[in-house]
Amino acid sequence: GGEEIGEPGGEGEAEDTIKLAYKTMGYSSFWQDALLQLVREVPTRVDVRRWWDMRTIDETELRNVYKRRGYFGKDLENYVLWTKVYTAFPDLIARFKNGWITEDDVRSELAVLGMPSERIEEMIQTKIKTAAPERVAPERTATATEIMKAVKKEHITWAEGVERLGRMGYSPEEADFKIRVYVGVAEGSPETYVEFLDWTERYRKTQGLDAHIPSAELIEAAKAYKADPSTENTYRYRQLLIAYEEEKMKA
Repeated sequence: GGEEIGEPGGEGEAEDTIKLAYKTMGYSSFWQDALLQLVREVPTRVDVRRWWDMRTIDETELRNVYKRRGYFGKDLENYVLWTKVYTAFPDLIARFKNGWITEDDVRSELAVLGMPSERIEEMIQTKIKTAAPERVAPERTATATEIMKAVKKEHITWAEGVERLGRMGYSPEEADFKIRVYVGVAEGSPETYVEFLDWTERYRKTQGLDAHIPSAELIEAAKAYKADPSTENTYRYRQLLIAYEEEKMKA
């Protein structure tokens, strides 16, 4: 209302009352205004950071609020710098990932704001993945099919197959999925619903989506149930499947 202290556009009756009290005590106009600041609410550091993030205040006001909170000299400069970097970094990373600016743009803008070069490099590494190596031409290395055949025939281990596919530019998830499907199809998989579920969830993982891969225990229980749907196998399979579905619903 009109009597609130610090109301925009006017001192208000409350401020007049406080000033009158100070005047009665013998304080000059200068000290009346200075003392009045002590009873005014100062915006919090979170408030001022949000205002700066939205640019509803300029740097002059940013500094003014921090001064009113008691920061001067080096402390003031540190707070101003931190506010600028803290609010700019997430936006720069988002703009980079959305294709609006380059990684070099991110580095240069952070440097202009005052972040040390060593810290810029560390922050970049935490947020930006290195580019995957380009998939080399078949004539320069074994093809993916040849590698998967080697895994199936046990000429190389599964881990070695994943590693070699990685050299061709596949991520570990993609490499594992490709080998799993290639070997599985050759052996007649998927034989069960859970094996099919395993494949689909692993594919989701290669696409960077949330995935809920069935446990090896559930996969084996499904195979045992298919081979021999006895009461014991049926019970174990259903219990594990229910537990899996419940866990998936919670995620």
